Amino acid sequence: MLPVEPSITLPEVIQRVLSCEAISFIFVVCLAFTFAESYCQRLKWLWCLIISIVILFVMSAFIAQFFSMLIGRPQRPTINSFNELLASGLRIFGMQAEFDGMAGDFRAKYASAFQLTNNPKELYIRRNFFNTSWAYTITKIKWHIMETHQRYFTHPVFRYSENLCFNGFTPYSLIISENCVFRDTIRLYIMEIYQSGLLDYWLTHSFYDMVKAGHMQIKDYSTIYHLRALRLEDYRFARWFCSVGLVMAFAVFVLELMQHWVNIFLDSL
Repeated sequence: MLPVEPSITLPEVIQRVLSCEAISFIFVVCLAFTFAESYCQRLKWLWCLIISIVILFVMSAFIAQFFSMLIGRPQRPTINSFNELLASGLRIFGMQAEFDGMAGDFRAKYASAFQLTNNPKELYIRRNFFNTSWAYTITKIKWHIMETHQRYFTHPVFRYSENLCFNGFTPYSLIISENCVFRDTIRLYIMEIYQSGLLDYWLTHSFYDMVKAGHMQIKDYSTIYHLRALRLEDYRFARWFCSVGLVMAFAVFVLELMQHWVNIFLDSL
């Protein structure tokens, strides 16, 4: 049971849009424009037209990609293995007894990925209140309850990972003797339960049974984002870009001014 991967932050959005490839392409276009202006006097108007169209296309693509990523921000990479779990810094909150029952080589390799406790109540409180600071050990039957509960959330906060599974199948069986007179009757009863869908119905509605019993409550534990008015700190990236643009423009102006005065000085010699 892993927390749903969060969306990337605004600085990461800007970093994805303004990648090294995009900046290099813009630099090459600027060099081509400078070359056309300086050396291609005959076809200057054609070069300027082509480069202007290219610049318009690049700026339109940049703005479209930027706003699309702002509206629907992509999520961080999905954790699909224990190695990725270790690299992410997320830890699994579980029981010490469960961890001791795992294979020795697994415990030696991934011991740092677990935060263990001997108090079951501590695990249940964190997991049942959907504390997203941890991942949790959970059975497939229990996950049906958590999944049903998340239907009442604004957005899901946990997901069930088939890749990070300790025991793929744990049988829960009723042991009876081989010559028991009720053997065939019990087998037929189990088959009828599966065939009629009673087991699936029980798994689906067990959450509502626990709500009626008072063990759980229908409540939205997801983070709700409210719309608010823009504040001055929301314009920090705009101020940063404007500042960088002004500094670059001033630097270009100083260089051109120096070139002009250097040419005048050389002509006077």
